[in-house]
Amino acid sequence: MNSRALDEVIAAAADLLRHVDEPMAKSFTTLLSDAIGGDVATEPTPFPLGAYPELQSRSNEATASAVAAIESAAGQINWWQSSAELVPPGWVEHSGATELVGPEGSIRGDDSARFGIFYLSPGLDYPDHWHDADEFYLVLAGGAEWTVAGETGWKGPGAYVRTPSRAVHRIVTRDEPMLAFWGWAGDTSFDSYAY
Repeated sequence: MNSRALDEVIAAAADLLRHVDEPMAKSFTTLLSDAIGGDVATEPTPFPLGAYPELQSRSNEATASAVAAIESAAGQINWWQSSAELVPPGWVEHSGATELVGPEGSIRGDDSARFGIFYLSPGLDYPDHWHDADEFYLVLAGGAEWTVAGETGWKGPGAYVRTPSRAVHRIVTRDEPMLAFWGWAGDTSFDSYAY
């Protein structure tokens, strides 16, 4: 499979993270830059919620090129939904994600980091949950209310949200969807995930 479309998404992510002054963002800038041109190990699967949504109008100047790259690559991405056993009831039908780089990613990497794309439909409550992995989200389009370790705030396009290992966190979308890049580092197994 030709990885050029995925390379453009990964390059757009690295470019955005390069401007975030935070150690995890800096390490992912390097990880992603190194992944460009890697062999693609997965086949594309359709976006799990039907037609890929138009999100460009919900981005901003800083994130528009990344949103456009994802839209162009949507047909080349190995999209998935979380297993119903791992997430709250009714949640799986309103989300979509992919791991672009990592142990199960389209471009394989070791198990110390995972990177991908995450989409939540409007009006969705991803309730309090935690995991061993350190995590970040970089919001690209739309937005959500994040609660991390008891602090709550609205995060829109360009916002970087950092969640330390084992910190309880929650994501709530209101009247618009949310598209973000996500990353996990450290213990990236899903074994510790709980809500």
